[in-house]
Amino acid sequence: MLNPFTPSFGVLPRQFAGRTNILTEIGAALTSEGSDPALTAIFVGPRGCGKTCLLSYFEKESAG
Repeated sequence: MLNPFTPSFGVLPRQFAGRTNILTEIGAALTSEGSDPALTAIFVGPRGCGKTCLLSYFEKESAG
């Protein structure tokens, strides 16, 4: 069977499967006007796990 994952750099997937909690938490921190300690975050994980995609997602969201 072929692996459906094609590594790329920061390209947004069609959807973030299994990322609801992290999207909600980061979104709430970014709209908290600086009062939420979760606003400071470090994204860590192995290559290809989606760190850059998450940042790209919020960049796109903030641009409107």
